[in-house]
Amino acid sequence: MRARIRRIANVVAAAAVAGALLTVAGKGWGPLPALGQLLAPGTGVWAVAAAVPTAHREQLRLPGLRQPVTVSFTSAGIASITAATDHDLYLAQGYVTAYYRLTQMDLERRLGEGRISQLGGISGLASDEFELKARPLAHRQGGLVSDTA
Repeated sequence: MRARIRRIANVVAAAAVAGALLTVAGKGWGPLPALGQLLAPGTGVWAVAAAVPTAHREQLRLPGLRQPVTVSFTSAGIASITAATDHDLYLAQGYVTAYYRLTQMDLERRLGEGRISQLGGISGLASDEFELKARPLAHRQGGLVSDTA
């Protein structure tokens, strides 16, 4: 009987802590801002980040650079690197590539799983529907897609 009461008390305590965390995240508390709206997949920080113009120019400050290197981005997000030496050019190219690689891998994974609309909202639904319809076809034509993906 005592073990049952302890289990019930643990469940109630876990629910209370989870509820408190969700409330603080949703409404904020003291100096902590509300994060609920910020983390919403269709309208949160991703939508704000997508609305920021990508065309900009910046000077890289990296260990190993011998001279100043400038990276310019077009409004389409295409990088142009200006460097005085090949060494600095290759270092800057590696840095810029690595900087955006994680985002690229995440987008490719979501695309293949039919989950692009989680980030892009309704504009990604057509892509998701296509990917989800193509999955059974890939299974029938040779099992090219794993069941865990």
